[in-house]
Amino acid sequence: MKRKTFVKRYDDFYFLTEPSEFINSHFPDDQTWQLLTTPISIEEFETRPLKTSAFYQFGLTLTQPEQYKTITDDGEAIVSVSSSRLMTFSYEMRQRDPQTGALKQEEVDSSCGLMSVTRQGMKLRLLPPEPGAYEVKLFARREGEPGVLRWICSLELECPSIQKRQALPNNPYLNWGLAAGASALGVKGCSIAGEEAIEVGEGGECKVILHTSRPLMMVCELTHHELDATAAKRCLASQITAEQLVCNVMCPYKGFYRLSIFVQDYDSGSGTFQNAGNYLLHYQNRELNPNALYPPDLGPWCGPGVRSQEAGLSHFSHTGAIVNAPQGRCNITFHCASPDLQIHATLCTELHEQAHFPLSRYVLLTFTDTSKVTVSVHAPRAGVYRLGIYGRKPPQQDYMSLCDFIIRSVCEKSGDPFPCVYSAWGRGCVLLEPRTGVLAPQSSVSFRVRVPGVQRVCVVGEKRTDLKLNKSRVWEGEAVTGNATQLKLAAVTKESNDMHVLMTFDVLNLKNEL
Repeated sequence: MKRKTFVKRYDDFYFLTEPSEFINSHFPDDQTWQLLTTPISIEEFETRPLKTSAFYQFGLTLTQPEQYKTITDDGEAIVSVSSSRLMTFSYEMRQRDPQTGALKQEEVDSSCGLMSVTRQGMKLRLLPPEPGAYEVKLFARREGEPGVLRWICSLELECPSIQKRQALPNNPYLNWGLAAGASALGVKGCSIAGEEAIEVGEGGECKVILHTSRPLMMVCELTHHELDATAAKRCLASQITAEQLVCNVMCPYKGFYRLSIFVQDYDSGSGTFQNAGNYLLHYQNRELNPNALYPPDLGPWCGPGVRSQEAGLSHFSHTGAIVNAPQGRCNITFHCASPDLQIHATLCTELHEQAHFPLSRYVLLTFTDTSKVTVSVHAPRAGVYRLGIYGRKPPQQDYMSLCDFIIRSVCEKSGDPFPCVYSAWGRGCVLLEPRTGVLAPQSSVSFRVRVPGVQRVCVVGEKRTDLKLNKSRVWEGEAVTGNATQLKLAAVTKESNDMHVLMTFDVLNLKNEL
C-alpha cells in the first residue's frame, strides 16, 4: 500500500445484496454464509464467470458463455450480454504467457473481435490470433451518461487451434454494425444489420444506406491493408438527402474492408462528426482496374440531395449518384424553381490520352423557358467521369456546388463533342439539329434551333445562311460547310441590330481529321 494509491469508494451494491448475485464474486469460507438454499462448492464457484457489482447495477444478463473458462470452437468464441436499456460496451483481450501464465501488457489487436451492440444488448465474436490462453474483460456504461466505462465481467478463453482466414481490418471504434447511440444522432436504421461481413458482388461495388430522422451531414472512411489514403477517397461516393444517407463503396482489392460512417446535424455548422456505424465488407472476386474507381475530387453532394433541394432543384431524372451510359451518352433532367438561379455544368476525368477537344465540349446545358433543365453528356471515350452541377444567384460572383454525378461509359467509340457555346446561348435556347459540334466538309447540314426573343437567326461560314422561323417557333434551314474551318450560329436580338454568336461548329479537316 505504501507504493500504491488507495481509492476509497462506496459501493451500495454490497448492502443487502442478493445471495444469488453475491456468490458470483465472493466465496465465504463458511458455506453457511453463502445464504443459499443449496450451497455451491469452491470448484463450482471457480467455473462461474466473474461478474462485478456494476454488472448487476446495470441490469445485465450474461447469456453466453455460462462458465468462466470457454474453449473456442474452430478458433472462435461467442460472448453475448442482454440488457433492458441502451448501453455502451467495450472489451479488452490479453494473452497469457504460455510459460508463466501471466497476462501480457499489450492488448490483442481489435481486429480479433467483432462486436455489435443493439438496444437488447451486445454480441462479441472473438477470433484469437494464435493458440493459447486469453483473459477477456467486458466494460459498459449507460448510453449518454458521462464518465468512463465500468468493468462488468471477466472470462477466460482457451484457444487450442485457429482456423486460417483472411486478416480483418482494425476497428478503433470496436463496435461493428450500427452504433448503439445512433438513434440519438438522428439515425433510425441501416440497410445492413448485424456485425456479419457484407459480401461485395462481382463488380466490387456495394451500397450502405442509413435512414435518418432529421437532415444530417456524413463523412465516410474506408480501410484495407493495401489501400492508401488517396485511393480510399476514390472508393467512396456520398449522397446526402433529407431522409437518408447513401454511401457508395468500391472495393478494388480482395479481402476485408472496414467502412466507418460519421454524422452530425446538417445545420450544426462546425460541429463534431460522431461515429454512427462500422461495417465489415468482404470482396473475393478479381481485383479492379484503378481507372475504374470513382473520379477524383468528388464533393459530399453526389446525386440529388439536400443541397440541390435547397437551391430549388427537383424532379431529377436520375435519383442516384451513379449514371451508367452504355453508349457513352446520357441526358440528366431536372426542374429549377428559381428563375434567378444561373446553372453551370462541368465534366472532369483523368484522361490518359491527349484529347482533341477540352472536356467542356462534351457537356451541353439546355435551360428551357418552362424551368426544365437538361444536361447532355457525350463521353469522349470509355471511362469514369465527374459531372458537376453548380449554381449562383446574382449578385453572387462564384458558383456553388449543388451536386455531382458519376458518369460511367463503357463505349470504346469516341464520342463527338458538342458545339462550343457562348454566353448569348441562354434560357429557352434549344439545339435540335445538329447535335454534334464537328461537321463534315463540303456537305449540307440541317439546322433546327429554338432561340426565343430574337428577330433573325443565321449560320455564318463561307457565306451566311438565314434560318426561317416555322409554325412551331423553330428556326430551321440548310447550310453548306464548304471549305470553312468553322460555322457560327448567330442571332440578332429584337432590342438591337447587333449580331451575337450563340455557338460555333468545327468543320472536319480531311487531311488530319482535326
